[in-house]
Amino acid sequence: MDRLHTRNIIRRKNLKVDNDDYTCVLCPLGREETAFHLFFGCPFSQDCWRQLNIHWNLNLDFQSMMEEAKHQSTNDFFGELFLLGTWLIWKQRNDFIFRGIVPSLVGWKRDFINEALLQAHRMALDKRVSFTNLVRNLT
Repeated sequence: MDRLHTRNIIRRKNLKVDNDDYTCVLCPLGREETAFHLFFGCPFSQDCWRQLNIHWNLNLDFQSMMEEAKHQSTNDFFGELFLLGTWLIWKQRNDFIFRGIVPSLVGWKRDFINEALLQAHRMALDKRVSFTNLVRNLT
């Protein structure tokens, strides 16, 4: 997860950000933005995951946390939901930093549904129908 240029990585590379503020821009906790915090520990991201009925046990190591969440998932599209969820959390973060768009759960969910329906076109027809039904039930 250290490949994403989160604020923690930027600080470790001795690069500067505005006001030397390396905290997570998506939450009020004032915690340093690491990839793990951004995608799993941040209250904003936790709200996003609840929308998808994905729950993370933050007391486990990363691999075990992923395996447990997948095992507890009630649908066949855990991987797709996870990838889209993280991508759109990242986009909410970047939209705030680079475009000044205030992050919102409503915006994240709208973007998630739109992106998921676009991605569904890449699936085989039988999976596409199940996936689009799942996504449409998020509204």
